[in-house]
Amino acid sequence: MGKKQTSQIPDILLSVKDASVAISVSSKMVRQLIASGRLKAVNLGKRMTRISLQELTDFAQRQGGNVVLPH
Repeated sequence: MGKKQTSQIPDILLSVKDASVAISVSSKMVRQLIASGRLKAVNLGKRMTRISLQELTDFAQRQGGNVVLPH
């Protein structure tokens, strides 16, 4: 029998700084959102907190905003 194959798009991870720029808030606010559980993030090590672009987009849409990625 054949296996069902699914294509997965790699998750894009943003730093706290890049996430803050993308949703036009301070890095401190992003950290507060993470601490309160309103924004999900992963901790990859000391000073390496990352936020999924999809999670950030979902959060912004729930708040009535949007994401503008930094260049």
